Amino acid sequence: MNAEFSLTITHNVIIADRSESGMIAVASILETCPAAAEYVGTWRKSADRFFLFIAEHKTRRIGSVTARDIDHLLSEVLRGLLSTKLKPPAHAEVDVFCHEPDNQMILDQIDKLLIATALYAGNQSPGRLPEAEPRMHARQQEETLAGLSRTEREKAIRYLCRMWVEIMSAHPMPKYQQGFPNFENWLKSSGFAHYLVTGSNGYFDREAELWFGDELARVKRKKG
Repeated sequence: MNAEFSLTITHNVIIADRSESGMIAVASILETCPAAAEYVGTWRKSADRFFLFIAEHKTRRIGSVTARDIDHLLSEVLRGLLSTKLKPPAHAEVDVFCHEPDNQMILDQIDKLLIATALYAGNQSPGRLPEAEPRMHARQQEETLAGLSRTEREKAIRYLCRMWVEIMSAHPMPKYQQGFPNFENWLKSSGFAHYLVTGSNGYFDREAELWFGDELARVKRKKG
């Protein structure tokens, strides 16, 4: 899951259906967390196709949600979770074990819902771009910077690029302003500047611009 990127995973979510890979995933849940047996048993007896297992790190609580079919999952269940339990700044790691093309549809819907949540929470003042999430204080950035891996920074930049594209669609601007410099300014004003520097030495990470360019091109190809 791409969320609003907090630096620490707060939840683990497993989404499985009744396919072979899905049932293997559910069996793995039971091996690692026997307390989930009641949730799994109830789902197995039901006609629901999808089983969502949710584990919260801080409280060590577990829970589950089910969905009748793919439409119910995409339109209601995921929307409900991402507006409550998994609402940013929560950062859920999501693993999907379902038939294709459902896997990608589910991951795409999660991205869309996270972007919509961020836009809704943003400052919609006239003439000002909405911020992606509450700004991180400088001390918080310093404390978490060293813990950012290259993979985490790349995932964050790519996710924020997609969010930025959605914002640009709602706030049109000249083409010459739609490049990396404007994206960089938006990151800084929204409290995401820490994703632009390496954790080892604090220098600007030149790969950030490459990730942005690659993701922007991918989004444009997808939109056609």
